[in-house]
This record gives sequence, structure tokens and C-alpha cells, in this order.
Amino acid sequence: MRFNQYIPAVVALSASAVSAQRNRCNDDITITQANAGQVIDCERVRGDIIIDSDVTGDLQINGPEEITGSLNATGASGLLSISSSTIRIIGGSLDIVDVPVNNVQLTALRSVDTINLLRLNSLTGLTFGDSGSFEASNVEIVDTFINDLSGLRLTNVEVLTITNNQGLRTFNSELVNVTGVMALTGNGDDNLTVSMPDLRFVSDLRVSNVASFDAPSLRTAGSIRFNTNPSLESFRARNLTNVEDSLTFINNNALTNVSFPALTAIRGDLTVQNNTDFTELTGFPRLARVSSVLLFGTFEEVELPALEQVSGSVTVTSTTDISEFCNPFDEYKSSNVIQGEMSCTSNNEDALEGGGGGEDLRGDGNGDSSNDDDDDNAAGMVQVSSAVFAVALGAGLLQLL
Repeated sequence: MRFNQYIPAVVALSASAVSAQRNRCNDDITITQANAGQVIDCERVRGDIIIDSDVTGDLQINGPEEITGSLNATGASGLLSISSSTIRIIGGSLDIVDVPVNNVQLTALRSVDTINLLRLNSLTGLTFGDSGSFEASNVEIVDTFINDLSGLRLTNVEVLTITNNQGLRTFNSELVNVTGVMALTGNGDDNLTVSMPDLRFVSDLRVSNVASFDAPSLRTAGSIRFNTNPSLESFRARNLTNVEDSLTFINNNALTNVSFPALTAIRGDLTVQNNTDFTELTGFPRLARVSSVLLFGTFEEVELPALEQVSGSVTVTSTTDISEFCNPFDEYKSSNVIQGEMSCTSNNEDALEGGGGGEDLRGDGNGDSSNDDDDDNAAGMVQVSSAVFAVALGAGLLQLL
């Protein structure tokens, strides 16, 4: 009889424990030095997991498969590493900021909204997810000492910012799509090599301070900007067919070659400026349509053999004599291949900076051209397809895109 009296109490105690555990899984969970390393018995944490500033050493977080909120490690001055083999989904952000971690290993991670790895001066390694299975909306890796990002196994991302990681020398990426901005700037003391063999689409690519950038599968881009890459010697995008906005190469002093063999249309500007060693612009054999053309440099040879339509203006100027390139532009202008203003000048000492001046060598039909057909001293030779002229002159005004 007395035994039966204890049964309700035991059941109530068990129910209370289950309820407490369930309530714990529905709240934020704080990991302290006292409970660090203990398994968190929640398949889903409906809140944040917060790593307290007193946690030191190597922290392993196991138990949860999903965190609906964020995983936050900020300001834990003794934290040396973070790892988990169970966390698959983080609905909010992964914030590792101002801590001395040297390694972050979240090997089961498949999806996270935001990653912030900021001011991690000891970080040398990271691994997120398995190959080809990791997606995020926004990733920022800024001011770390990491030297290799091959463990960032992203396949799809909206915004990727990798900035001021001076130890970074290699970035081999599995990225396929970047639907927003990808900014790679100020990494590796101008010696970063980037390989993205699977990249097919990027909305806005901004690249500075890289030594090489390889994206052989890239087919479509919103805009591409290679600005201030002192060690970059060449760039080739052999499968890129269309640029929805602008294509820009500015202040790349070692650049000697760009190659876009399949590119047919640029809906914004083509800008090439202040690339001191870039003397031959011949890498656009199929470019037919562009909004505007801005070429400022030390050109000796310029070829746009397939050009059919420039819906805006053309400004070309060089420190050298590019008279052979300037001559045909009046034909383009009169046949409305160029639908905006047109300026083409040679021997301009301010050409690299985009300044005006130089000799206007356009054949403007007023007997004013300073260019002679038999000028044997031309520094460069430019070829423009006569077939394009025939089509342009015969067909009249070409249709806009």
C-alpha cells in the first residue's frame, strides 16, 4: 500500500525532468566553463547557443542537429578551438568574433544564414560541411590569419566577403552560384591564387590584390571588376557569354592579357584604364554589343572585330599612336553602330589617368584629320572587321538590345 503511494511521486518527478529538458530545448542555451563538453540533449535548440566569455581551451559541441537561432562565440579570450560533428543547420548566424581560436570544425554543417568570422588573429584552419553540400546567405571572413580556405565548402551563397586576411595564399572553392556580391579584397599581400572551377554565375564580382583568378565554367555575370591587382598578369573566362552590367579592369600594373573568347554582349560599360603593361586589347573576338566603351592606356594594338552596336558613347585614348584604330570610328558613328558621343585620341600623356588631351585622329569628314593612311610610324595596329562595316552601312540603324 505504501509502495503504491510512491508511484505517483516518481511519475511526477520523471514528467518534471522531461518538461525541464523540453523547456531547456526551447530556450537559449549558454555554454560555460563548468558545463563545457557536456552533450546538449536536444535534437533541435529553439533559440541561441551562446559560448560564455569564460570558456577556455578546446570546445566540442555535440547533441543538437539544428539551432533555430544563432551560435555565438564572441570575446571568449581563452577559447582555442570549436568543433561539432552533429550541428547540421543554423537558422541564424554563426558568430566567431574576437577570440583566439586556431581551428573551427563543423563537419556536419549543411546550412546557415550568416557566417561572421571576424578579427581572428590565430585562425589557421576551418572546415564546414562535406564537399558539395553547404549553403549560406551571407559569409564574412575578415581580419583573420587563415592561409587556406579550401575547407569553406560553399556551393551557393548570396554574399561572400573575404577581406584583409594577410596569411591567405590559396582559395580553392566549390562555389557554383553567387547571387549577390562576391568581394575578394586585400588578402595575401597581393599573392592570393583563386580557383573556382565550378563557378557558373556571379551577380557582382569585385576582385583586388589577387595574383590569379581561375573560373573556367563561368557563363553569366552581372558585373566584373578587377581593380588594383598589382600581381595579376592575366584573366581568362573562356565560357562567359554575357555580362549584364559592367566589365572593368583598372589599376592592374602587371596585367598583360585578358581573354573573353565567347563574350558577345556587355549591357553596361567596358572599361580598361591605367593598366601600365597592358598594350594589346585583343581578347574580345566576338563582342558585338556594349553600352559604352572607355579605354585609357598605353595601347599598341586594339581589336574589336565583331562590334555591331554601342548604345552609348565611346572614349578611347592612349599614350601611343593608335590612329589606325581611330580611323574607322567615323564609319561606326555615321552608320549608328555608335549611337552616342565618340572620341578617339592618340599620344595623350594623361591617358592612363583617363584625362583628356592628345591628338584627335578621327576622320570626321571635314578634312581635319591629323592621320595619314600611309603613316609608317604608327605604334600599333588595330583591326576592325570590314564585314561589320558593310553590314552596318547597308543595314542602317541596328536595333537596341
